Amino acid sequence: MNLYFHKLLLNALKAVCFSVFVVKFYQKMIHHTFRYTTKNSIKTLLDIRPDQATVIRDGRTTSVSFLNAIKIQGMKFVFIIFTICSLLFSNHSIAQVATRQIPLEEAVKIALQNNPQLKRAAYKVDQQQVLQKTAFNLGKTQVNYTRGQYNSAINNDNNITLSQSFEFPTIMLAQNRLHGEKIRLAQQSHVLTKKELIREVKATYYQLAFSLQRLALLKQQDSIYQNFVKLADLRYKTGETSYLEKLAAQGKSNEITLQQQQAATDVVVYQQQLQRWLGTAEPSTIVSDAPVLNLSANYSIVVIEQNPLLAYFQQQIKVAEANKSVEKNRLLPNISLGYFNQTLIGSQNINGTEQYFGSDKRFTGFSVGLAFPLWFSPQQGKIQAAGIESKIVQAEYQNTKNELTASFNQFLQQYKQAKQGLDYYQQQGLKQANAQLHIAEKAYRAGEIGYVEYLQGITQAINIKEQYLIAFNQLNQIIIQLQFISGGN
Repeated sequence: MNLYFHKLLLNALKAVCFSVFVVKFYQKMIHHTFRYTTKNSIKTLLDIRPDQATVIRDGRTTSVSFLNAIKIQGMKFVFIIFTICSLLFSNHSIAQVATRQIPLEEAVKIALQNNPQLKRAAYKVDQQQVLQKTAFNLGKTQVNYTRGQYNSAINNDNNITLSQSFEFPTIMLAQNRLHGEKIRLAQQSHVLTKKELIREVKATYYQLAFSLQRLALLKQQDSIYQNFVKLADLRYKTGETSYLEKLAAQGKSNEITLQQQQAATDVVVYQQQLQRWLGTAEPSTIVSDAPVLNLSANYSIVVIEQNPLLAYFQQQIKVAEANKSVEKNRLLPNISLGYFNQTLIGSQNINGTEQYFGSDKRFTGFSVGLAFPLWFSPQQGKIQAAGIESKIVQAEYQNTKNELTASFNQFLQQYKQAKQGLDYYQQQGLKQANAQLHIAEKAYRAGEIGYVEYLQGITQAINIKEQYLIAFNQLNQIIIQLQFISGGN
């Protein structure tokens, strides 16, 4: 937005300078007549000459110098020039800022850099990599301090105890493997998101190209019908044809105008959609004559195994299996370790001899424990649920593979048909359409055919051109889908 307002201000200054130049130029070089109507409907004619100006007001003529004429009417003249130039320059600036032609390869590159959905997938990978640190978690170490008469009724002893509980080591190893599989799942999700983004960018790009080409075709058709309206009106005035032909010409012209408006709306919609995929702050336009995409000649059903969606489900199966292993290991006992350090103030009988121990004498020891589950049913339920989850993902994988196989075969057949259709239009159809337009136009102007035959001729020719655009777009859309299914770019 800052760039936009900066250029707008710059062009406004250009417009002021240009306006001053125009006034000076008119003062020295031009003889011009400017007529306008005032608020009170007073007709005024300002006749500007190099040396003087004649102002005609209410039927009275007054000769004044050029500068005085400018004082009388020139400020409005300068304001009009300034306004027109400001609009022209600012509109040109807006067009330069708002639209930017980019080829397909650059569009894909911009999307891979800016698209927030792809960034989100990358952050998911970072998140899982950080979470792997939680696999080896010993938990918190417990520290207890005890003071009191736990050894005698006279003396206050103290005890310091350290204890640590943790899961069986194989559980932590299984959790580490699970986190590793989750990292690879997030990475595969990132690859899938990237492939889907490339597919959407390409599909939208070629859909926008189709809309632009169709709009250009409608403009060509509108130009033909505008000429048709002029010819029909001329022939009607000269009595060569009926009023019906004139009405037919105007009707077709209005119809094409409406179609142009709808096509222009489609262009804006696909521009905005492309802007969304690219993740840019400003709309972008494209090279409308984008070439046909290439498709490898040795495509077979084997390439489906490379599909990123299948790879994602395969990784999900590995995650489910790793999770099941973790739940199985949780049946193993937890381990606890302890250490204590305490005083036992007082006399102790040691081998028949009374010996006194003060507060400076401390006694130490350690403890080891195991925690077994007394009720296995809850954990068995988690293990069974993890096994069912693995079966669910395997079923989803097989279903997705079947769908992709069917789609691949379907798109492959559609590709062959679309390729044949496009080859026909490129080799014959377009040539016939151009020749038909030329012949129909020439014959109608010469009066050799009527308006009915003329309309039929140009309608058929334009329809051939439109079908070519449809076939061109359809072939590219099919290739884009085949490239995604095969895991290509």
